[in-house]
Amino acid sequence: MSGVVQLDQFSKLKKLKSLYLSNNSFSCVYNNNNNNNNNNNNNNTFPNTLSELYLSSCGISEFPYFLRSLQNLERLDLSNNQIEGSVPQWLWNVGKDSLIFLDISHNSLTQIDQIPWKTLGFINLAFNRLQGHLPVLPPSTTFISISNNSFVGEISLSICNLTSLRGLDLSNNNLSGNIPPCLGNSSSLEVLDLRKNKFHGIIPPAFAKENSLIVLNVNENQLEGSLPKSLVNCEELELLDIGNNNINGAFPRWLESLPNLKVLILRSNRFQGPIGNPKVRHPFQNLRIVDFSGNQFTGHLPHKYFNNFVGMMDAYSDELNYMEAFENMIINYVL
Repeated sequence: MSGVVQLDQFSKLKKLKSLYLSNNSFSCVYNNNNNNNNNNNNNNTFPNTLSELYLSSCGISEFPYFLRSLQNLERLDLSNNQIEGSVPQWLWNVGKDSLIFLDISHNSLTQIDQIPWKTLGFINLAFNRLQGHLPVLPPSTTFISISNNSFVGEISLSICNLTSLRGLDLSNNNLSGNIPPCLGNSSSLEVLDLRKNKFHGIIPPAFAKENSLIVLNVNENQLEGSLPKSLVNCEELELLDIGNNNINGAFPRWLESLPNLKVLILRSNRFQGPIGNPKVRHPFQNLRIVDFSGNQFTGHLPHKYFNNFVGMMDAYSDELNYMEAFENMIINYVL
């Protein structure tokens, strides 16, 4: 669909609950006059019944002022637009007690001072130009992505209070300090993506039994020490990427028993010694991608491993859907 959509016309629909205009080829325009006006016929006034507003890829260049009237809004998507500058303070009152979903990713935002919504669960701030320290997250957060920004500083220990957190994506920033140990002890966390930052110290040493971790990616940081053996508790783990760090020790053969591991990246670390032969009957049975390069391994490549890489032998039986799943992890959480 193409052309111009005048958003003000929807203010006449007094019982409107959901408005989805995302991902077309038209431009959304509106009267963004922010002068105070109590006139009920003001085009800036949208019905309070509106709970879902999706305006992704609509050519919007600033936060629509009519959002101020949406006190019961639950879901707001303004991603993939051309919004610049700071997130305005008045936005905090939009759906103050009701907002559960916020996606303002893929814009040119430079500053967000706080995330005050009490019920907000899904937060996507990725691919902006946000700077400064990480904002404090509401306790209701289940998924947060701030990837591809310019945040600095450490991860606050307050993140340990997010007992329902399922996905944490802080990749491609300038964050530093240690990784909070509580992220390993979490029973709810499914995705932990910290790649391309400046974290140092060690990987959290204690991963809880019966945890839910599916993705652990700490590639391209300054981590050292050994790989914690408690990772064997991560029976749901599908992707483990610790590449481009200073991790040392022998080949972690104990990972071979993980039943769902599909991607294992150990490249460019300080592992040493022989890889050795497998200790279990069906090692790495679902492994599809493996990278041991850039280490100090010695000896022969054990053919017993390669003979048992069953997951690579029938990789096309699922049309490599696992690759698509990792690339669209955020989309999975939206659904």
